[in-house]
Amino acid sequence: MKRAEIHPSDWWAAQRLQYNLALVVAGVVAFIAYVVVGSTLLPTYALFEVTILTTLFQRIGYLFMIGVANVVYLLDFAAVGSSVPSGVDFSKIADILL
Repeated sequence: MKRAEIHPSDWWAAQRLQYNLALVVAGVVAFIAYVVVGSTLLPTYALFEVTILTTLFQRIGYLFMIGVANVVYLLDFAAVGSSVPSGVDFSKIADILL
């Protein structure tokens, strides 16, 4: 059964939520690793501490970078959207990659 071909921007629109959730999960895991490494491997005189302010600052910065990643991804489709070959089935590519 052959699926209908899908335009890359439509595929991206359908995958955006999953992509952003994966970025959020990766950010949480990275922050946990940062805290574990900072609190166990640094010497006590390094004054490593995690405060509400530093956590909030890192959260805002990470959300901003997620937004930048989405904009850059969208700009890529805008730049090459008109030159997408007509015979490419992006849903098959997505099945292979995922």
